[in-house]
Amino acid sequence: MPNVKIICATSYELFQLQSKEYCDSVLHKSEWLDSTVISNGCKIRMHHWLASKIAESYAMTSDHDDRWRVGGSVTEVKKDAKIDATSLEAGIRKFATDRNKRLAALQV
Repeated sequence: MPNVKIICATSYELFQLQSKEYCDSVLHKSEWLDSTVISNGCKIRMHHWLASKIAESYAMTSDHDDRWRVGGSVTEVKKDAKIDATSLEAGIRKFATDRNKRLAALQV
């Protein structure tokens, strides 16, 4: 598995209420710029956590392909969204492998 840091951050608002020292110890600005998100929700709900359009392009969310998902059973939504262990592992590997490319694009 690639060398990545995974943080479970369930609430941006609660995270922002913490001390700067704590926030920096969990997710320093340099790490935040080199991050993306994984969520069972949509990208727009994660906008506070996305540092750039590059981070957004690597986001692993149910609307990763920008298709609106309507109701249905959990199985249908899960199958349609392709958010499963295999796709998450592939997404994390791609994110890690593309690190130099991502960081170079941020410096432009």
